[in-house]
Amino acid sequence: MLASGTIFARVVLPEGIQVGLNVTRVLPDVLVFDGEVPDHDDPGVSRYGEPGAPPAPPLPDPLPERAFAHIRPDDWLPSTSFTVESGPDEGTTVEVLAKIVDVPLEVLPGRDREFRNFVGKVCVCRLD
Repeated sequence: MLASGTIFARVVLPEGIQVGLNVTRVLPDVLVFDGEVPDHDDPGVSRYGEPGAPPAPPLPDPLPERAFAHIRPDDWLPSTSFTVESGPDEGTTVEVLAKIVDVPLEVLPGRDREFRNFVGKVCVCRLD
């Protein structure tokens, strides 16, 4: 199964850091959820890549509730970025957008039922 959509990120630097950022490519590594994403204490690990895609990090263990699929392109995606107004106690704030087109959607191990439930919510099929 292939997925397409838009990746959106909001990058907020610490207060006092006012620098220009120009994000021209991203390598999203996304868990797809049915419903709200549960609170999580581990925000993930930052990785700085050399040219070419770095190895995929392992999936979280245990998998978060309601997560049913994983999306990770084989290579970096072109992106656009623009500075937006920062909030109180924030440094530079940048929003980043990237389009994903026909990227494999991998159903997570043991999450077939959650995937079918999600598809049932978004796809209404009529047999005439």
